[in-house]
Formats: sequence, C-alpha cells, structure tokens
Amino acid sequence: MNDRNIRDWLRNWNTGDFLREQRERGRSGLPPAMIARYAEDHDRVADLMANASLSTQDIPLARMLEAITAPLAALRADPIPRYYSYTGVNVLDEYIDGERLDLDMQKALCIEGIRGLMIDLTRFESHSLVGIEPWSTQKLDSEVIVHRLKLLKRQFQSLQSLADMLHVAALPIDAPSPRVYSTLEAYCKEQRPLSAVVQFTCIPSSRSHDEVSCRRTKWQSFTITPAPRSAW
Repeated sequence: MNDRNIRDWLRNWNTGDFLREQRERGRSGLPPAMIARYAEDHDRVADLMANASLSTQDIPLARMLEAITAPLAALRADPIPRYYSYTGVNVLDEYIDGERLDLDMQKALCIEGIRGLMIDLTRFESHSLVGIEPWSTQKLDSEVIVHRLKLLKRQFQSLQSLADMLHVAALPIDAPSPRVYSTLEAYCKEQRPLSAVVQFTCIPSSRSHDEVSCRRTKWQSFTITPAPRSAW
C-alpha cells in the first residue's frame, strides 16, 4: 500500500460505525467477528508505525487509531472487559502526554477533560430524564428532573473549586465541548483530542443506565486526573 492509500485509509476510518456498534451492544456483547475486525486494524496500524512506514503528517492519525482500537485488541486476547479493555487509557495517554507536556499543562487539560466528560454526562442525563431509554418504565417527572439537575450543578461547582485549587484559569463559556465525528481525521484536527477522550474511553460493557451514568463517570473522571492527583 502506498503513502496515499495509507493516508486515505487513516483519514476516512469510520469512527461513527466504531462507536455505534459498541454502544448498541456494549463491549461485553460484541461478536467475535467484530472484535477481530477492529483488532486487525490495530495490528495493521501498529505494524505501519513499527516499520516507519508513515509520513510525518500521518503519524497523529496512526497514533490515535492505534489507541482507540487497543481495547478491541485486548478483547481479542481476553473477551471479558477488564481494566485496559474497558477504560481505554491509551486514548488518555494521547491527551495528557507526560513526555511532551509539563505539569501545568497537564493540570489544565485534566480540568478541560473533566468538564468535557460532565457536559457529555449532562447530555446523557437530559435524554434519560425524558424517558428516551426504550426499556424504562419511568415517565417524565419534574421533581426528579429538578433534583438531578441540582446535583449536576453541584458537580460543576466542584470542578470550579478543583480548578481554583490547581490555579487553573476558568474556561470561557465558548470553550471547546466534546463532539461526535464520523471520521478519524476529524477527531485528530482538534488541537487537543478532547472529543476522542470523551467518546473513546470507558465505553460501557453493557447498555444499562447505571453503568453509563455511574461506573463510566467514576472510572473516566478518576483516570483523567493523574496530573491533579500528583499535584496534591
């Protein structure tokens, strides 16, 4: 495969299908053929990087593809989702790179990452609160909505307190928010891969509401905070 074909494959790699297929089933419900397909892409891009078969402009794309498919390669070896195949810490390594970024920058990125996660959680909660889950028997309840929104407000206030503690400037109202893109190239165009961190880490192993809103949040917010923890 020549450089142009490699570049086209990387740029147009379908992240939309990658996310949709996993979220529809949960990582514990992925069929072996799907796991094998994405694990093969991981092996392929890892081989390209190991053999220096990439141009400089393609390396960020290759690093990101290797990172987001690493959990599927882990599932191929062990089909039960465990820490590395569940959390996707490889993507976090691309976001908070201790080898290339100083501690102050890592602190700022941690605050940005937690904020992005909370924005995504707020979106998820807004869907859940109106009964979007097909298996839910609950209906729209204004008291429940008010209570849960107050809890979310408290969490955003706690994030601001953490930022103050770490002497990180408050993010402006128009600061970047996590998005969902259809191609790998779009994720890699962000100055820092915030959307990739939110979308590709801690993809739930099931489709239950509690796992997404509780366990995913717990793992993701803890894993994304190495710099603040080291500063305490």
